[in-house]
Amino acid sequence: MGGSAPDLIAEAHAARAERRHVVAAGFAGRAAAALHEAGEPVAAARAQRLAADCLADGDRHGDALSLLKRARRAFVADDPHGPDVAGAEAAAARSLRALGRVDEA
Repeated sequence: MGGSAPDLIAEAHAARAERRHVVAAGFAGRAAAALHEAGEPVAAARAQRLAADCLADGDRHGDALSLLKRARRAFVADDPHGPDVAGAEAAAARSLRALGRVDEA
């Protein structure tokens, strides 16, 4: 296991492909923390979005929504109309529907 953010993201993708959702989210979360420490808020938010996607894959939609809320804030601060914002909203809609909160989705 690597310790750099790119290595951790690669580990997250590999674990996600193996359907080890919580493990994948952990790698992505560690990458997000490293990127945040490095002063790269958008890259950190993208890693956080990956962690949220992994959690949603494992039916941990409430946890995913919490991460998505934080990631979305960073995306909006960077580019309020950018594709990262749209992606975060689409991911949130997936989890909201899974939780039966269809009106919010």
